[in-house]
Amino acid sequence: MKKDVSLSAAGMTGAILAVAFLLIGCATTPSFDTLPESHPLAKDFVGTWTSNDAMVSVAYGSALSTKGQQRYIFYNDGRGEIYDFNGGVETNRRVFRYRISDTLIGFQFLNGTVFTNGGSFSRPYSFSPNKRQIIFPATKYGIGSFFEFRITTTNPLPDPPPSPAPKPKPINNTGDIFYSYDGTGYVYMDASVFYRCSDGKAVGYTQDGVIYAFSGRGLGFFDGSFIYKLDGDAIGAPDPRNLGLNAAEAKPVRKAGKQNLPEKGPRASVNKQRLRNRYWGGVLQDIFGR
Repeated sequence: MKKDVSLSAAGMTGAILAVAFLLIGCATTPSFDTLPESHPLAKDFVGTWTSNDAMVSVAYGSALSTKGQQRYIFYNDGRGEIYDFNGGVETNRRVFRYRISDTLIGFQFLNGTVFTNGGSFSRPYSFSPNKRQIIFPATKYGIGSFFEFRITTTNPLPDPPPSPAPKPKPINNTGDIFYSYDGTGYVYMDASVFYRCSDGKAVGYTQDGVIYAFSGRGLGFFDGSFIYKLDGDAIGAPDPRNLGLNAAEAKPVRKAGKQNLPEKGPRASVNKQRLRNRYWGGVLQDIFGR
């Protein structure tokens, strides 16, 4: 019997024996970015779909394997989610954007996946005659082969999550509060200096797009709207909803009065990373301290 395989959860107790469906690097097909941003057939994807047995995992030190499935949710705004299940237990959730042509679907995975940089790929597809199944035929790539893989539509479709604004407005006034993904206002900025809202302590300053501690250590980056960690993940914004799906609403916060500025130390050498607005990037405490 053929086995359909896919990626299971990062950090789950089992080790994946086979990785196929959600593998990046399918260079022999057009990339996600080359597919059209809209297509009439996209409406046929909208809904919830459940895969046939797609994953096989095995626990460390055990010869017992567990079949798994996936649940796909395609929203009508080009976004989607995948939930992995092993042994009937949900083990992972990933978010993505998708584009389609007449014969190809492209996935662009966002943060919260097993891919360090998100990752994207495309794969041929077709509908069953009654359009109750989406069929991904067996495909051979330079990196390996994909077995046939099917997902079957289920009902009802849940309401899509709120869509974040594509680009936050640049900050043009002083005293702005920056919020983490969880809606917590943690720092505010005045004259290029970041102060903690809780006690007014100056915890960093920005210069030439880099955020430094007053000891001179590089903390992260600032582009006028987002605060980023050194690895390029966005973790703070004036509106937390700009940080991704399911971000909390901004919570009321009271700013403590500013304390005196410490002396600035020598600046660290910081290589600027490619900045990206990704989901689940972290919280502002990660760079400004607790």
